[in-house]
Amino acid sequence: MDQNDNNNNNEKKEWMPIYQKRLGEAINRAKGRQSMAEFAKKCGLNPMTLSRAVNGTIKKPLDEETIRVMAECSDLPTDEILSHLMYANGWTKNNTEERQRIARQHALEKKERYESVQNIIMRTLFEDGYTISPIFNTDLEYLDPVLLRSKYQLHTDVRFALRVQGYEPAYWNFSVSVFTGSEFADNRKQYKMELEDELFFLMKDKYKDAFLRDTWEPQAFENSLYSIVFINKDLLEGFQKMLEGVSFNNSFSLILLDLNKQKVVEERFLPRRDGVEYKSLFKSTDRGDR
Repeated sequence: MDQNDNNNNNEKKEWMPIYQKRLGEAINRAKGRQSMAEFAKKCGLNPMTLSRAVNGTIKKPLDEETIRVMAECSDLPTDEILSHLMYANGWTKNNTEERQRIARQHALEKKERYESVQNIIMRTLFEDGYTISPIFNTDLEYLDPVLLRSKYQLHTDVRFALRVQGYEPAYWNFSVSVFTGSEFADNRKQYKMELEDELFFLMKDKYKDAFLRDTWEPQAFENSLYSIVFINKDLLEGFQKMLEGVSFNNSFSLILLDLNKQKVVEERFLPRRDGVEYKSLFKSTDRGDR
């Protein structure tokens, strides 16, 4: 490495781009009730730049100074919204070793939560007297060949699947949200922001394809029950509220687990268009078929 490379490394900023995500939503949160033009004027920024960022047509992350100016001009606490804007813009602290350590820790925590969810569900069903055959880490496309012929290239997130002896439909497919929000327990505002971000991710990214598939290719789910597992009740409530007034061609349920007590708390079935109602197999819980 020559001297110029050393100088360039020493001049790296405190933040470095990692990935661009949810920037428009973060800017809207920062500006609050102001119009985009008003907020841009207050910040001394080009309103077209902010509009492109909000509309998702910007070609690269915003520069650090722009992010800091927006945070300072926001009515929200500067440190709080700065961190949110930086993350949404795809930037994180330029400390490779610390970043890798945090990433490994988060990955391990997520893995442990996934395993806990699987174990709780299977143990509960076993204790309730059912004979089950588990299928782990297998995309639904490999379980049901119908899904391989999707005209729209839609993907259905499945963490694991079960076959329950004597129970129809043939496959019980589980997707899992491992968001707990526990790390924000001492900061209610930050908790609400992270909760809204997670809801946005679930509805716009993770489960959009499954719901579109139910509408456009309903035959894909004829042999399965699709359950979404939550370990945060606020997230479950918010998710169900966003689906108010919506009915489905096939069977979907929302399951709440308590990781501390290692138990299934309840299962709620989403309404079907044909009026068919299912009862939860979890005998010792609030069946929640509402």
